[in-house]
Formats: sequence, structure tokens, C-alpha cells
Amino acid sequence: MVAAQLLVLFMWCLKTQVIGLRLHIMKDIYLIFLLMILFQGYTVADGKAHSSDSIAGHSEVERWYTPLHLQSGERLYKKHCIVCHNTDARGTLDWKKTRANGDYPPPPLNGSAHAWHHDLSTLTQTIQDGGVPLGGVMPAFRSQLTNNEILAVIAYFQNFWSDDIYASWLELGGRE
Repeated sequence: MVAAQLLVLFMWCLKTQVIGLRLHIMKDIYLIFLLMILFQGYTVADGKAHSSDSIAGHSEVERWYTPLHLQSGERLYKKHCIVCHNTDARGTLDWKKTRANGDYPPPPLNGSAHAWHHDLSTLTQTIQDGGVPLGGVMPAFRSQLTNNEILAVIAYFQNFWSDDIYASWLELGGRE
């Protein structure tokens, strides 16, 4: 918004040649405008500049994970989860309908189903112990993934959650 206002000011100055506004001042305004456009959407986290998109995929709600979590989580998700939960954690098409054997298909993890109703501890435990204790069929990953790797996978699929869903998850105590 501020960048747009500066652009309007700059264009107005060019057009009207405001009295007392010298060319070097206009160049300074233009430079400020360019810098604002260049760094729009960037935040400072851990003393380093990051694109808000690269941190969380979203810019409005601060997420608990880092770009490193997302990078590792994407690799692990593709190795262990994508076969059931599909690309972009969208799950299966008719995930609410039971199969012929009575099992439910893998649900979406992208915020369009119920995963966001569970806190981080429950999500972690479900991945560690699988879905069998809950009446599902998801295998346990305790022996295949470390706790940090499980957190990375969770970060990866939470990255698909909208800001509204993520904020609701936080309100429900998601980080507890």
C-alpha cells in the first residue's frame, strides 16, 4: 500500500515538477519506491531476512516452523506420505466415504479436513503410532522417522493450511 502511494507521489512529481523539488530528491523517492517493491513480503526472523512466503507459504500468521523444516518435510513427505495423502496433502477424493472393507481412505492434511483440529502433540503421536490405535489403517512411522523428521513432515503439510485455518489451530491450542 505504501509503495503504491510512493509511486503515485513520484509520478505526480514527475508530471507537475513541484517547485523546489529537485531531480535528486525525485531520484531518492524513486530509489525508496524500488527498495520497497523489492523487499515487499520480506520479514526478519532469527536476524536474517526471509520472504514470508518462504517461511510459511503465507504472510499474515506467524508459523512455528522454518524454511529448513519445510525443505526437509517436503523430502520426507514425498518419501513416506505422498502415496496415501497425495500431492499437496490433498488426500483422496472420497475420503469421507468408507471403502468396501469398512476403512476410511487417507484424509487431506492440507487444512480441508480434520487434521487442524489436533494439536502438535497429537499429530506427532499419530504419525509415530499410526492410525491403528484410532481405528484407522495408517502405519506407524516411529521406527522410520525421528521426532525432528516428524515435525518437519507436519510443518510441510501445515504449510498448505490457510491463515484462517492455522489461526484456528492456534486458538484450539495447536502448539501445546
